[in-house]
Amino acid sequence: MTRLLSLSGLALWITVLMSCAEDKQISHGNNLPEGGEVRFERMVFPDGTYEYGNIIMQMTSFFIGDYTGVKPERIGVGDCYAIRRDQMWPQFLPDGVQYLDPGDTMTLTGGGQTDQIDSSTDIVDGMYSNHDRGFFWQNFADYPVNTTYNVTIPGSAEFAAKDWDLFLPGDFTTDPVIPGLFEVDPASDFTMTWEVLDTTDEPSVGAFLLFFEENVGNHVICSMPYDQGSKTVPKEYIDLIPDTGAFLFGLFQHTFETVEGRNVDLIAANCKVGFYQKSATQ
Repeated sequence: MTRLLSLSGLALWITVLMSCAEDKQISHGNNLPEGGEVRFERMVFPDGTYEYGNIIMQMTSFFIGDYTGVKPERIGVGDCYAIRRDQMWPQFLPDGVQYLDPGDTMTLTGGGQTDQIDSSTDIVDGMYSNHDRGFFWQNFADYPVNTTYNVTIPGSAEFAAKDWDLFLPGDFTTDPVIPGLFEVDPASDFTMTWEVLDTTDEPSVGAFLLFFEENVGNHVICSMPYDQGSKTVPKEYIDLIPDTGAFLFGLFQHTFETVEGRNVDLIAANCKVGFYQKSATQ
């Protein structure tokens, strides 16, 4: 079983966001089934979270030929949603997905870096979903942001060779400061503000915030335009999150390509991970 970090559940939350942000930041424009995803992430953790450093680069990729499961219904108003772990995409029965062979080695290039990523079987991603086949890679290093990366896969008899570009959005500052620990008033709405330091004209770039309890419990996620600068989460959603947990904020690009009648999502995200606790009520 391929997995490097016990806390990668805190890091890989972008997939959950993308299943919701899909309707807000990108429209497939068709009713075609899911065909998998290519997901490249930069995650900045609080100092001391890992002994190897506080920045992780990560690639998760898999391709689907067929499935019997269904995507979750989302509960929410506007651009915020509440989702439980057992509703996450792609949370199928173990025999519900037919995975396709993408070839032996993925090549990731950009920002002065070149990485060869070998294909794996029995991958466990950060949503605790099992994938029978695909690519999974992590590196404790910092790669340039506001940068376009190229991904190539050799393909096989089951899946054609592909060449894709992924734009990793630039840096930002936030209030509350992330990474870090901050308090949330359980009796009020929660407002997050941010400033984008590297503006871009790249298409399909958005922002997200996420309250997350690892393994179990309720998760609240919101997506919005990347340069909106402020987002208020209504108290009704704050009521759903646990008293303590992880918090993520990031910028992402989400595009897609239709491959043999299925939509393959192409995602690159730059996010920061913090922790919150609800303040004591009077």
